[in-house]
Amino acid sequence: MDMFGAPLPTFNVRGEESVRTYTGGFVSIIIIYVAFLFASLKLQHLISKHNPSVNIFKEEDAFDADDVWSGDGQDFFMAFAVADFVTGELKNDPRFVKYNAEYIHRVDGNNTLS
Repeated sequence: MDMFGAPLPTFNVRGEESVRTYTGGFVSIIIIYVAFLFASLKLQHLISKHNPSVNIFKEEDAFDADDVWSGDGQDFFMAFAVADFVTGELKNDPRFVKYNAEYIHRVDGNNTLS
């Protein structure tokens, strides 16, 4: 059970290729116990949704004026669909899919949302 057993160079002792000690076995058991305890604590926090955290980062004006494309004045249309990857069946179930469309236009230099 000793995780710290040192391999012997070109010989063996009593048919063993590594030397194990009681101290190494004890330390190995302690490390396994602490790792199991930590994993079980994290699993408990995950299941109980303890201390949930949602981080949001919003960067304003991330693009220069030359990088922004505008579809104004052009006959631009766009369509989206949500489909099952395997069967190709459209998934328009309101329990799972929420469509949101916004049209932003500029009036007197100010962006307005319609």
